[in-house]
Amino acid sequence: MFKARSLLGLLDFEFFRTAWRNWYGEDPDDHRIEPGFMRFLLNQQAPSYVRHFARLVLEQAASGRLDLAAFGLEAEDRPVEPVETLKDDFASSSLLVVLGLLLIIAF
Repeated sequence: MFKARSLLGLLDFEFFRTAWRNWYGEDPDDHRIEPGFMRFLLNQQAPSYVRHFARLVLEQAASGRLDLAAFGLEAEDRPVEPVETLKDDFASSSLLVVLGLLLIIAF
């Protein structure tokens, strides 16, 4: 779910709202999302509509067909990066953290 959320440039709760809208075809009230969102925060268990939406986003991104407008999102507000770029960014960030820790330990 985290990769899909990052691809859309959304925070967790907004990802849940967008997933609800995609699944049910309507804008949700916050009180309808909150129980599933709290389960996710406490137990890392996302509702089925969120898991389905995450798979859809990842599949579209992998095939180069990710269309933010189809999900009611503005493309110009949320730059979409390919999954490979996100992996490279994570690897680069991890390497910098490790090097920083080594420097701290050395001195």
